Amino acid sequence: MTEVIENYAQFLETRDESTGRKRRTQAWPRYHQIEVVRRLLADASHRGVGARYLVQHSAGSGKSNSIAWLAHRPAAEATTRPGRLPPRRVAARKEFLLCRSGLDHRAGGELDMRIAAVDLVSNTCFPALAARELGFFREEGLDVEIELVSQIGATRALRDGSADAMIAGSVHDLLREFPDWSGARLLVALSQGTPWLLTVRSDLPAERGDFEALRGLRLTAAEGPDLVFRTLLAEAGLDPDRDVEMVRLPGSEARDVSFGVFAARGLAAGRIDGFWSNAVGSATAAALGAGKLHVDVRRGDDPGEVRYCTFAGLGTTETFLERAPEQAAAAVRAIVKAQKALREDPARAARVGEGLFPRDAAALIADIVERDAPFYEPAVSEAAVRKLNRFARSVGHLSGPAPYERVAAVQLRHLWEG
Repeated sequence: MTEVIENYAQFLETRDESTGRKRRTQAWPRYHQIEVVRRLLADASHRGVGARYLVQHSAGSGKSNSIAWLAHRPAAEATTRPGRLPPRRVAARKEFLLCRSGLDHRAGGELDMRIAAVDLVSNTCFPALAARELGFFREEGLDVEIELVSQIGATRALRDGSADAMIAGSVHDLLREFPDWSGARLLVALSQGTPWLLTVRSDLPAERGDFEALRGLRLTAAEGPDLVFRTLLAEAGLDPDRDVEMVRLPGSEARDVSFGVFAARGLAAGRIDGFWSNAVGSATAAALGAGKLHVDVRRGDDPGEVRYCTFAGLGTTETFLERAPEQAAAAVRAIVKAQKALREDPARAARVGEGLFPRDAAALIADIVERDAPFYEPAVSEAAVRKLNRFARSVGHLSGPAPYERVAAVQLRHLWEG
């Protein structure tokens, strides 16, 4: 009984439209509602987030209340650890609330699209998150589910068909599961250029861009982006295996961890001397007083052409493009709208951040997006693909030249340009 009173019992207020009078009634859960909440929470606690559930409720049986109670429990019970997404975002919103909305919207004629992502606390891929949170996917008739997966898990999800598309902070990651771009296509760019920054501890006696100052430091980078970081060091005349100490941060590869924010906490704790991440991680380290920006390749701090090694984009499979061209085109149109909206009014990013990010990252995102807005352009250009492929060949991810048409979804090119 105490569980019911604490977690379920509530007063509901309704208004009679004809008289304007308000009425308060008590709401108590029925047996099947308590049972579904208990069983799903137990399963999610055991298996972690990311599973799909089908809950069979008949009409009028209280589906909305079941979902509301289910969403409330992880938010009320769990605690947010440093660098992790708020539990209600990971568990309740992603797995539970979208189940109901997916069923309802399919009935209303909307099209489904499942998108995998390795990091939701990101300015790099922000236009995709904004397209959902600001309603642009919905405007295009898409019911989109963005599911958080572990590092490199997005490409596997795309390969095995559990995702229709993937948000790639570095589009060369697709080559891990799609050799020589066979079977994969880039639908749209989310942001142009290599998006990562090198942040070092704030007390390092070095000017920005001084690569010699990195010798002997303990540095970290996520799997995938680390390939570009190693290239950056090599271009600057440093051997990434001898001149610096490349380390992994235990726990950084968990599914509900934002690498940049996690690394910023690691820097503050003295576990590392610097890290390679998106701007949210860098800004978090600066806000903590632990770090300072040392290299921003997109803004000219790079030796060689590291700024052109990769870019952020939305990838899919050739199979999905053939099977669901309407969904693919709708997704591109929505992202193009989101990019345009963010360029015109970066302050809209705050609304997205408040809905998705941990509180400290949410407070930073509007300023970060304002700085990044010029990079939010959708075109997957031939020049960008040529330089991307050159980098991919240099790190052994591509065996030979790959024509532009094998990389980009050229049938949707008019949507980028429009």
